[in-house]
Amino acid sequence: RSLEAQQALRRTATDVGRTTIGVTYGQYNTYRQDNNFTISQTFSLPGVYRRQALLLNAQVSGQQFQLAQVQAELRRQVRLNYEQAVFARHRVKVLRGQDSLYTEFLRAANLRFKTGEVARLEPATALVQQGETRALIRQARTGYQVAQRQLQALLQQSQAVNVADSLLRPLEPVVLPALGDTVRLAQNPQAQVLRQLIAQRQAATQAEQALGLPNVTLGYFNQSLKGPQTIGGVGGPEQDYTGSDRFQGVQGSVGI
Repeated sequence: RSLEAQQALRRTATDVGRTTIGVTYGQYNTYRQDNNFTISQTFSLPGVYRRQALLLNAQVSGQQFQLAQVQAELRRQVRLNYEQAVFARHRVKVLRGQDSLYTEFLRAANLRFKTGEVARLEPATALVQQGETRALIRQARTGYQVAQRQLQALLQQSQAVNVADSLLRPLEPVVLPALGDTVRLAQNPQAQVLRQLIAQRQAATQAEQALGLPNVTLGYFNQSLKGPQTIGGVGGPEQDYTGSDRFQGVQGSVGI
């Protein structure tokens, strides 16, 4: 949603604001009632809009990189918990085999003890080893359940996630990028986010500086001037104007 909001804000980079419409009515020229209509628009210099667009584009890119980072972390967490579930399931399978061996060994040790072939120590040792193995089985089952709950939460699944009943493969050796390998370092999601944050702050600084540039206001007016008016300066002929006679012009100002 943050990305969608930033993309929507990007369209406001060239927003010049609202247009002002004004109406004046009264005796502002003579005792007669006149009217005046004005419309004006204030806007900034082109450099201001350009820097605002750069800032909004940088913010959108920042949200995109953050989304990519979250997605990469989600994939990593899913892969990690899946591998932990596979490991725990395989470990339970191996330990069950060991438990069967210890159970058989304990049975044989008890028989030999009853016949006097061995001392009490041998079945006691077998019993301890069997107990340790069963404790490891419970621990592995708990690890499997934890990994399953994590997978269900990450994948937003209400049912248990199917886990492959396969042996784990040894991990390939990780080759870290060399200090001069800027291409691989630049592809790192965290590095991309940090680099984009720097660009975003630089764009914000430039946009803030651009706000100090002057604003320009352009306007248009249309009004009546009822009554006798001298034409051509002092001593010139007079003409009586009515409300149907309109006088118009443009206005301009610079805010510094």
